[in-house]
Amino acid sequence: MNKQKDKYIPALNQNWLTPLYDPLIKWRMREEISKRYLVERSGRS
Repeated sequence: MNKQKDKYIPALNQNWLTPLYDPLIKWRMREEISKRYLVERSGRS
């Protein structure tokens, strides 16, 4: 058996949720807005 695969834990222990995780986080966290805000706060453009 592949040891790396044995350590993998799918999203909420449900394999079918794994493909939805990244798009959901991207939508919910609004990554582009967050990064823009951080750059503005740092004083660099």
